[in-house]
Amino acid sequence: MSRKPTTHELEALIAAHAAEIAALKAENEKLAQRVLHLARLIRQSAPERLASVV
Repeated sequence: MSRKPTTHELEALIAAHAAEIAALKAENEKLAQRVLHLARLIRQSAPERLASVV
């Protein structure tokens, strides 16, 4: 039979998961900002690219 985890073990697991979630949220925000930046660059350079093709 497997033993039940202790309250301390569960709290440690919750804390570890909370830290992982926080790190993933920070990474997600950083990537979202990067996407917005790249979208701005694309919008700014699109007229220049179209002008050089025509």
